[in-house]
Amino acid sequence: MPHYNTVSVTLKFSPQVAFRVYDEFAENITTDEENNLYVTSNLPDHDVIYHYLLTFGEHVEVLSPSHIRAGIKEKVCSILKKYET
Repeated sequence: MPHYNTVSVTLKFSPQVAFRVYDEFAENITTDEENNLYVTSNLPDHDVIYHYLLTFGEHVEVLSPSHIRAGIKEKVCSILKKYET
């Protein structure tokens, strides 16, 4: 299995994917009054991070770091372009 450097990522998840968040992140999960879940985790600082986070679809928002947030935006825009015709 390849080794990648990691980056600390702060994520906000909607309650619809709570079961998955608890399964995959298990610790350091906090919630807000709307039952959104917040996680800070070390994830691979590599293109694989985008593919993984996009499996949560519209139910995840990258809060930090800004370069991962921007990368997600680029991937989503690229996907959207394929469906504009």
